[in-house]
Amino acid sequence: MVEAEEEEDQTKFIESQAPETDSQIQKWIESLSKSPEVLQALQNITQANQAQKGKSTKPISKTQEKGESSSQKTLSQNFQNISQAHEILQIDFQTNVSQPNSSQIVLSQTKLKKKSSEWITKTHFQNVLIIEDEFLHQDASMAISKAFTKGWYYKPWDLSKTQAYYQAILEFAGSAKFKHFYLKENHDDPAYSTCYIQNILNPSDWGQDLTKPKIFPLSFQNKIDHCQHFNYWDYQQAWYNTFLIQNHKNSHSWLFYFQKTFDPSKTPSWFAQWWKYFGALPEILTPKISESLNLFKTHYKPSPKEKRFPPLLLFSSKFFLPWVLIWFFEFRPQDGLNTIIRRFKVKWWDSFNIPETITNQGVKTWLKGKNLLPPTPIQNFSNQLFLAQRSHAMARLAGAKNDEEYFAIMEQLLQNRTNSSAANSDSEPIIDLGDDDEEGCGTSSQIQNLL
Repeated sequence: MVEAEEEEDQTKFIESQAPETDSQIQKWIESLSKSPEVLQALQNITQANQAQKGKSTKPISKTQEKGESSSQKTLSQNFQNISQAHEILQIDFQTNVSQPNSSQIVLSQTKLKKKSSEWITKTHFQNVLIIEDEFLHQDASMAISKAFTKGWYYKPWDLSKTQAYYQAILEFAGSAKFKHFYLKENHDDPAYSTCYIQNILNPSDWGQDLTKPKIFPLSFQNKIDHCQHFNYWDYQQAWYNTFLIQNHKNSHSWLFYFQKTFDPSKTPSWFAQWWKYFGALPEILTPKISESLNLFKTHYKPSPKEKRFPPLLLFSSKFFLPWVLIWFFEFRPQDGLNTIIRRFKVKWWDSFNIPETITNQGVKTWLKGKNLLPPTPIQNFSNQLFLAQRSHAMARLAGAKNDEEYFAIMEQLLQNRTNSSAANSDSEPIIDLGDDDEEGCGTSSQIQNLL
């Protein structure tokens, strides 16, 4: 009887507090909608509920339905609203390509991504503009938009040389491939883009005077309205201006990765400067990949031309290691002048499935294939044996007093070598682990016997 009265009192209290509870719940819901961890948990709940669909369940009685308090109904309804809201917020990088070979891709909204890796700001930056008073704004991006033409993020020296123009140069030259990903079909600015680096042309690869223009083929001329010709210096500038695109949230990011056949030894020196701005940093690597990089740095012997580039560039190009980059504008007074600079941040690509080839063991296998690892103990023993034999033979031959004695020593050495080879072919192991004494393990005693 007492328990029944307590339950009735609790129900009355909940119902009396319903309006206030609804307000608190609404605020709570709003805070939840901003929490990736909670949304992830709700996603799991939704998936579990969906899995239960189709299974037989007991119908809710009218008595139970009437007994449900208003706050409980509100809570249930709000949880339903959360499920609907988190379905809208979920974004996956699975793509829906409307046209084959299109570089513009609309992202499907399906799953919530896990927590992102940390962004690391690079020390190198680019001076963009000394800002005049009429362009001043507390937001550097807004100041740039007032100074430059809309949608331009570098000085518009030539309005016919747009970002699309520079991208077309790299595509036509076979130096890179691009994909741009949009959240919605009607969006003009991409959420993120990918760049697949194939090769970097040297001046010697240009095949003509560096200032003489090349003409885009009709397939490129019909794609976009821009300048129809370019020279080598436009090509070099394309490796910078192509990546200067941004969206209205200033959150656009690039995913970079090298083609496996990329050859740093055939890459021009100026690409080392490009890497300072757009390349990866060792700090973004996972602990295991850092171990692989250190192993590579210890044993890889770069060619003279490869020494122009940092080890991480060589490692990334040889082991297909991707990275993510964003850039942004920032005020930095210089010599008393209001200057806007471009800063760069990089991070680990969280969706990267690390292949075996880039693990510590995979890098060891790669180094062994190029004979870059120290020899094994058996290889060391074989080398020591040969050096001892050679030294002994040279000493004996040097002591010969005439031709007859010289050739006699040679015949004896060859005979000893023949006898030694025959003895070793009787299935005797080089190293006998069954002997107790150290000299029975195929070291100094065997060397002496062969001399």
